[in-house]
Amino acid sequence: MEIMKKPGAIAPIHQHNPSFKHFSEAALHWHQFGFDVIPIVPLLKRPAVKWDAWLEGLSPEKIAAHWAAHPDHEVGFIVGERFLILDADSPASVEALHSLEKEAGIPPLMVVTTKRGEHHYFGREVGTIAKADSFSTSQYPDCIDVKTGRSLVILPTSTGKTVKACWVASAAGLFKVEQDFIDLVFHHNGRQAPRLPAPREPAIGGHEINSKSYGQIAALLKHIDPEEGGYDAWVRIGMAIHAETAGSDDGLDLFDQWSSDGATYPGRHAIEAKWRSFNSNRQDRCNLGTIINRAKQAGHDWIATCSAEEDPFVPCETEVVYLAVPTTKSVTVGTDDTGASNPLNRFSLRGMSEKVARDAVAQTPILGGLAMLGQATVIFAPPNSGKTLITFYGLCEDVRLGKIEALNLYYFNVDDSALGLADKLAIADEYGFHMLSEGYRDFKASALPEVISGMVANNHAKDAILVLDTIKKFTNLMDKTKASQFTTLIRQFVMKGGTVIGMAHTNKKPGSDGKPVYGGTSDLVDDFDCAYTIGAGPSSNANENVVVFENIKRRGSNPTRATYRYSTESGLSYAELLTTVVRLDDQQQGSIAQEKQQASDTAVIEAVQTCINQGVRTKILLTKATAKSAGVSERAALKVIERYTGGDPAAHRWSFAVRERGAKVYTLLDNTAQPASTAT
Repeated sequence: MEIMKKPGAIAPIHQHNPSFKHFSEAALHWHQFGFDVIPIVPLLKRPAVKWDAWLEGLSPEKIAAHWAAHPDHEVGFIVGERFLILDADSPASVEALHSLEKEAGIPPLMVVTTKRGEHHYFGREVGTIAKADSFSTSQYPDCIDVKTGRSLVILPTSTGKTVKACWVASAAGLFKVEQDFIDLVFHHNGRQAPRLPAPREPAIGGHEINSKSYGQIAALLKHIDPEEGGYDAWVRIGMAIHAETAGSDDGLDLFDQWSSDGATYPGRHAIEAKWRSFNSNRQDRCNLGTIINRAKQAGHDWIATCSAEEDPFVPCETEVVYLAVPTTKSVTVGTDDTGASNPLNRFSLRGMSEKVARDAVAQTPILGGLAMLGQATVIFAPPNSGKTLITFYGLCEDVRLGKIEALNLYYFNVDDSALGLADKLAIADEYGFHMLSEGYRDFKASALPEVISGMVANNHAKDAILVLDTIKKFTNLMDKTKASQFTTLIRQFVMKGGTVIGMAHTNKKPGSDGKPVYGGTSDLVDDFDCAYTIGAGPSSNANENVVVFENIKRRGSNPTRATYRYSTESGLSYAELLTTVVRLDDQQQGSIAQEKQQASDTAVIEAVQTCINQGVRTKILLTKATAKSAGVSERAALKVIERYTGGDPAAHRWSFAVRERGAKVYTLLDNTAQPASTAT
């Protein structure tokens, strides 16, 4: 493809790389720069306000007032038709973007670094045609996302966004790309070059529709909230647009533009996938009446709306909602005997299997099987038991092995010292996952439930992994009402495909069986999918701890028991401590227990050996003599005698032979010389 190189495409000599102390400062700067800024909910990448109402009358005063009330809101902007932002999300796409710019002779005059790549900012020449486009990075690693029109872009200094280079003092100075460069990008992505729809007249509801009638459909859509009525209502509007535009690209553009007004807008790529799934030949297909009916429900005069477009419009009052299903009483589906709508209908998941399946995630084991993706797991442990160390070790291993995506992992460290936070943050940065803590970036633990609620409502929970260290910082575990509210929210989060791993404390006093008892109300155990307690295990080394995870609740294939060992040697850095964590198998655990048992039995073992050497070798007399010599009870002495009786020199110390009248006579395994006489 022949590209006309931009004359004078040489970068200016002065950079304007801004830095900001507060989000409000950034918002005012980018507004003055020439962008239609909009507040963004922290961490969620979604607007905190309705687009159109916010942009109407946007001013520095309006911006300052909003951020004064919400200083934690991040900053984004609605790109509009004047700009084109090219988003490269992988090394391959960054390389491809640089190559295209070099081929066209158009260097970007503003570049923003993102967590996964770069944003390159351009202006658009008047009359150019472009549309938003996006791709799955895993499936199409070299494709470049296109942001224009009603696209939302997050600006620095929001999370993960920094200005790499800016050679202009305002957006007006950005290079204005022409159609040939836009076409070059689309051809690289394997797309047709964007063009205006050609006038045509497909049949709609018994009358002909021309290009102005497309405007009538678009006008109706402006009065319909894409979030109102949930996923099913959104799909039905998409099906109606698809049917009335014969599945054309023009209809797809209408569907995409309308959907982009919603807070849960999934991006152009997802819209296209849903568009291709629509079937205009379905018997229960939606049509123009679907759109009209929704506009009427919103309280708008649809006839006046369409008349304003100056085209004749034939009223259509009906909408096919579902096929009639015959019953023995000839009652319409979803109604009672009187014909009244059943109040449970609005909660029904009928027809939503596809959406529920999309929300669900495969229950992949993580943390050595202690937790599962798509579940909520809680670990109860006493202070200084190593729960954080072992959890941190397991997460790092999962990232290293590719079991979890680092960018999906959010570790909430709200129970640590400043030095401990710094040590763990350095490791988190090395592995590439997120860490949040109170006192930094305006994060507050009390705000997390609201953030999680927003993630659930806006379908941002899927694949996100939240590690809460510790849960008591986010809710009152001693208050049943508050604990129940919190676990209900967590349940909603995991049902949307999220994962939660929480840590909590055990009671100071163990149970009657000597095992740890979880603290607080029973809500965490009742409502989470999996729960463990951590107790001390046997250790033969004074410079290490052995801890045992005991499963007390599970809804999967989690192990019932797991044992870990780690060093307690002083002077080790946290990174060094992580290298000492070892998961023990049953054989290793048994060996440690045996070593510890032998160490505690040493004095009694020596007493038994002395007694045998002195000729006290029958069981009853040996037990009494050993107890007296070692200063222990006869019961304790008997246990040691029996514990080390056998024929394996590696595990035993003596054996016995049955003599006259069934007497058990003991001899040492090392064949130590015995006195000639035998005590009786």
